[in-house]
Amino acid sequence: MGEGVKPNNIYKLIIAYLLWSKTNYKKFEEFDGIKIADILTKLKKNTVPTKAIEYSIPDWLAETLEKELGPKWEREMLALNEQAPTVLRANSLRTTTKELISDLADEGVVSFLLKIILTLFSWRRKKCFPYNSI
Repeated sequence: MGEGVKPNNIYKLIIAYLLWSKTNYKKFEEFDGIKIADILTKLKKNTVPTKAIEYSIPDWLAETLEKELGPKWEREMLALNEQAPTVLRANSLRTTTKELISDLADEGVVSFLLKIILTLFSWRRKKCFPYNSI
């Protein structure tokens, strides 16, 4: 762990994930030679080898963000790794908002109506010349 993703250590990454997620796995020959005790020790320390891995971004992006944003780049990465809320719109040709909320509730999905005030505007092109002057 800590070497990054390379073809020669992909099985080490797979076994590390299986151990981390406490998934039962079959011992494949590709796992031979991997020091499972070392991986378990690192997992018990609960440390991540690099900031790029911690924030699920490529190494080059972590380096660039750290250079560009300085110490506040980690706060930005925390915000970017949060899941955005899901917003649905009801297709008024097929259902109503209340029916959609009811259908979602039947499926076990908690949903609610958002009151959004849309600002509508119109504009007119300013005419430079009266119609009959051209």
